[in-house]
This record gives sequence, structure tokens and C-alpha cells, in this order.
Amino acid sequence: MADELVMCSCCGKFVPSSDIELSFRRPDKIAEMNDDEIQQRCRFNDDIYILDDKRYFIRCTLPLPVHERVEPYAIGAWVELQESDFGTIWDLWEDENQALVPPIPAVLANKVPLTKESQGCKILIRLTGTDTRPEIEVLDPECSLHREQTCGITAHRASEYSDLVRR
Repeated sequence: MADELVMCSCCGKFVPSSDIELSFRRPDKIAEMNDDEIQQRCRFNDDIYILDDKRYFIRCTLPLPVHERVEPYAIGAWVELQESDFGTIWDLWEDENQALVPPIPAVLANKVPLTKESQGCKILIRLTGTDTRPEIEVLDPECSLHREQTCGITAHRASEYSDLVRR
């Protein structure tokens, strides 16, 4: 049976619906703003947002191991970090050796549906390479994503996250 094709909200390509992963277009703080306000107050591209020259956001992936498959389910989420750490990542963005840098502390900048205590939870960012987005490690045990990342999720739970995209 052929899988239904749906348009990816991130890249606009048509992909099998089973391949769609939950992804946030912007940090929640930016998503609350109208387009004019974003243009006036932000500098941004597909991977970064700088708000009022004092709040710094980077797009990352939050991998969740799935018991029934080899590849993890990855939620595309934003993190907020300190200016100095943003500068470090900015300087290393095209550096082949960026994965050698120790993890960088930050907080999750999206409220992930179906979870508790996700927005603002403490995380680490791991740089992974010049052709991949940094990865998030959830540190905060109060955030349900911490348990899902540590213990893994079922394919059904991955499907629940993907169903949020199809709505």
C-alpha cells in the first residue's frame, strides 16, 4: 500500500506521511509576534533568530530513540542560549571539527505538545557537523522529554507526534 504524500512544512517538498516529524518553524517567543514585528525586531535565517539583539535562538533536533526501529524520531525544535555561546556556535558553524566542542548549555524555546514541562527546560546542545543541525540532550528530569529521550519511545508515540503535523 502506497504511503500518502504530504508537503513538509519546513522544506515544501512532498514526502511520505510516515516520514514527517514534528518541527517548529520558529521559537515560541517569535511565533507569538506578527510578521511586521518580526521584521523590525529580529535578525534571522532558517537556523537562527536574534531578538532585539539580546535573545539568541538556534534551530536544533531533539532525537528520541524508537524501540521498533534503528533511526531515532527527531523533533525539530529551537533553543535559547547565552550570547557568548551563540557566538561560539556562530564561529564554528562551518568548522569541520565543531563536533569536538563540549556540549553547550541552553533552554528549550518551544512547548512541545503531548509533553509536560518542555518549554524552558534545561538542555545541552551538541554540535554534530557542518551539514546537520545541532542535537538537543534534555537534562531536566521534570520534562517528560527527558524520560522519552533516555528510555526511548514506541513507534506509536512517534506517530502521535507526527499526527500533530498532519492536523
